[in-house]
Amino acid sequence: MKKLLLPLLAIVLFAALFGYPYFKNKTTSKETLHIAFSGPLSGENAAGGRSVIQAIELYVDHVNKSGGVNGRRLQLDKFDDMNNAKIASDVSIQIAKDSEALAVIGHNWSSTSMAAAPNYMKYGIPAISPTATSVNVTKDNPWFFRTVPNDNTQGKFITHYIKNVLREDKVTIVQHDSVYGEYLSKVMTDTAENIDLEVSEHYVVYTEQKDTEKQFTDIIEEIKNNPESGVIFIAMYETKGAEFVRLLKDAEVENRIITPDAFASSTFTDQFSKLPKEILSPGFYTNGIYVSCPMIFDTANEQAQSFYHDYQMVYGELPDWSAASAYDAVMMAVEAIRLTNATGSKKNIPLERSNIQKFLASVNNPAAGIVGVTGKNYFSSEGDAIKPLNIGVYQKGGNVSSLIQLQSIQHPKLAEKIPEEDIVAFDQFLLTKTNVVYTGISVNKIDELDFGKRTFFMDFNIWFRSRPDIRPEDIVFTNAVEPIELGELVRTEFKNGLQYKLFRVKGKFRADFLPSFDIKKHTLSISFRHKTIQRANLIYVVDVVGMGIKKPKELMEKFKENQILNPVYNWEVQDLIAYQDIEKADSLGEMDSLYSKDGSVNFSRYNYKMFVKEQGFDLFEFVSIYQMFIVFLVSIGVFAFFRMLKLFVSKDKFDIFLWLSGATSIVMLMICLQKLTIDWMVGKVDDYYLRTAMIGFDILWWIIPVWVIILGVDTFFWHPLEMKTQKRVPSLIKRITAFVIILFAFFGIIAFVFDQKITSLLATSGAVAMIIGFAIQVNIANIFSGIILNIDSQIKIGDWIMVHGRTNDPSTGIIGCVVDIGWRTTQLKTTDNSLVLIPNSTFADKVYTNFMLPEETSRFELSFCLPFSVAPEIAIKMINQAALAVTDLPEGPSSSPKKPKAAVAGVDAKGMIYKLRYWLIPREVSPAKCRNTIIQSVMENLKDNGVTIAYPKTISFIKQVQPKVEIDDDDDDD
Repeated sequence: MKKLLLPLLAIVLFAALFGYPYFKNKTTSKETLHIAFSGPLSGENAAGGRSVIQAIELYVDHVNKSGGVNGRRLQLDKFDDMNNAKIASDVSIQIAKDSEALAVIGHNWSSTSMAAAPNYMKYGIPAISPTATSVNVTKDNPWFFRTVPNDNTQGKFITHYIKNVLREDKVTIVQHDSVYGEYLSKVMTDTAENIDLEVSEHYVVYTEQKDTEKQFTDIIEEIKNNPESGVIFIAMYETKGAEFVRLLKDAEVENRIITPDAFASSTFTDQFSKLPKEILSPGFYTNGIYVSCPMIFDTANEQAQSFYHDYQMVYGELPDWSAASAYDAVMMAVEAIRLTNATGSKKNIPLERSNIQKFLASVNNPAAGIVGVTGKNYFSSEGDAIKPLNIGVYQKGGNVSSLIQLQSIQHPKLAEKIPEEDIVAFDQFLLTKTNVVYTGISVNKIDELDFGKRTFFMDFNIWFRSRPDIRPEDIVFTNAVEPIELGELVRTEFKNGLQYKLFRVKGKFRADFLPSFDIKKHTLSISFRHKTIQRANLIYVVDVVGMGIKKPKELMEKFKENQILNPVYNWEVQDLIAYQDIEKADSLGEMDSLYSKDGSVNFSRYNYKMFVKEQGFDLFEFVSIYQMFIVFLVSIGVFAFFRMLKLFVSKDKFDIFLWLSGATSIVMLMICLQKLTIDWMVGKVDDYYLRTAMIGFDILWWIIPVWVIILGVDTFFWHPLEMKTQKRVPSLIKRITAFVIILFAFFGIIAFVFDQKITSLLATSGAVAMIIGFAIQVNIANIFSGIILNIDSQIKIGDWIMVHGRTNDPSTGIIGCVVDIGWRTTQLKTTDNSLVLIPNSTFADKVYTNFMLPEETSRFELSFCLPFSVAPEIAIKMINQAALAVTDLPEGPSSSPKKPKAAVAGVDAKGMIYKLRYWLIPREVSPAKCRNTIIQSVMENLKDNGVTIAYPKTISFIKQVQPKVEIDDDDDDD
């Protein structure tokens, strides 16, 4: 585990240097920042407070999961005012004097807000209401703000809409006796007089009286009997308003109905959910009702769609505009706390409250505004939100954009080309009528995914519902690879003054055209705008009802069942959002664009955005980066503990805990480092560098585990094996094992990171391997010979062997101890303390004797030839005495398990042959040295007894040669 120690210490140092600044700001500490909420948590109006408090809690949870505010945990303190002015006043004093809250979110109603506002100003605590709309709430109170337009703006806007869009000349006002109803009715009455809109009747419902329902039925009866009653404007809160609407619908009153923002809430629609007629026909009581609201989700931005989705996933119900406004209200408060560096310390609470109020007051223009789910948030000098209003209409229980909206004209000169009947004078502003086109997309098939080129093929249906006097199908796909035409019209229909057109589209589009802000996801999107009509005259809105986006889970299941995404790609559709935004196009010098703020042309762009994710396990879906960092710190602590313990107690089993804790800490640090890096890069660097960084981390996720696995093999396999056998595992085996693991990782990187086919790589690498093989065939022979030597158990590290030379005589061989069997050579340590390196291929071909097999004790022999004159029994005795005489030597037969023994071995011409047999354990005694010592001792003993070694005897024979006598031939003749 020493190999793991230094890298791990380096990693810890790296984490301390670079992780601390992040977690200093991202993790929560003991200090807590408090925000108070005051609204109806109980009573008959609790439903209205539920959506608001749920949205606030959603934001607070998101902040805390992301590390808190400047490293401090955010806590929401809840106070129930029951929508009662007296209780609201008491609660506001309690919050201001006794709580640690730095800001207040609330109250819901204007009456409760006005009761609490003076106390907030008196004690100096800023408050932001997400729903109170009366002008008196913020008037002359610099400590009170709101994230919705006030009733003065709303009342005038509704009145102009009735006159200029609905084309009604008469209106009947029905109000209750609340501050909310009274003020809206007054504004409408005053405005109607200026624009020639007749108030046919004005009814007041006194809610304190017990006969409220009778008052309602009497009013409804008068309306039915008055053919000049016109459109009905209901200036009430949602609960009483729902009761009045129910009676209207049951009485079959056919007058058009328009309502203020209080009716654009789930509290209003929930009043009908259990009624038989509503169950039988969803939307029976609400269909066709116009409602004013600060925002409608089908025209909202991408941030709003994400909020819409998250709210539904967490709470299982759809959010309304009040929830979105509350989300932005708490966002503004938290941003103020963050940017003023509030600490929540008790002694600094008054000062920090004051700093937060000053910051909110400074957010007073679009440039300083903070973008939220309802758009850009900034305040007027009175603390009112400056935002456009929308008119929605209920369809099947849902609030969708009305077919005509009113939008401000940026410059008076731009109004010159707009028809006079489409221009509305609103106070000192000019508004223009904007056509709304309900647009939906249904995907049939997705194929040809190529994230390398960032393209994909999509087959889908697209439809438009709009007024018949416009052509919404004249569009251009802004992310198409090549220009795409809609083609033939599949179906068309005209009903209730609306035209419906359905087209089928096929084509290639650019992937990741719209950012996903999640590096592990890709976006497959369809984006388009009208070719010529600008946003001031046409807005594409999401057909929420027709597309089924209200139930995203069911839609995802439908995608899986229909396999719209080819399964072969191993990707799945994880989420879907559709929204509209603004696309700024180059004006090319058009005259009209000269009066716009930036000289560009704005178009309404429709975006259908699918998030696809590779199938597999994602750890960050279950645990946070903070939790992983805690695991990392715990693992480091465990590692340090066992490391210190091993310094005092030598226990090999601690290696397992060291490896586990070290591996866990490395993996956790890698996860944290990746998350930190990617989170930091998102939104700061180009997408290309973001993807490159992710590829780098993907490669590291192959390299780091390989390193950990190799250390694990050494910890769990090689080391225990060495301890059990008391012999060192050859390094060649370890290296080959590591090389195989690394090789698999290399192919894994090629296949899974770079998405390349391994078959072609193997073919190419095979050819390269052949070329290299021929070039280094000698080295290859050595490597494979080394493998064979390691696999063959005839030789092991620590064995004493003799590599034979020209003959089997030990004097011609090399005797030594096997030190290592490496990649190229086998290393022998000889008796003279030298290291002999023998190439593995050469060694494999040699004849060698292993003195350690079949057991460690080996028998050696020495031959002596003595003269025939020496009696055998005397000769054996002298040889044995000589061998035993060397027992006092430090390295001698004293290590032998058996005594040396001489015996007659044979006879030759020189004399009698005797063999001395002796036994040694070669790892304890040098065989060569012992052999020399015994020979010397025997020779000395023989000499002392007058005996010499026999040597060959030569017998010489001398022959006398007679002189040669010559015979005379002539004498013979005589």
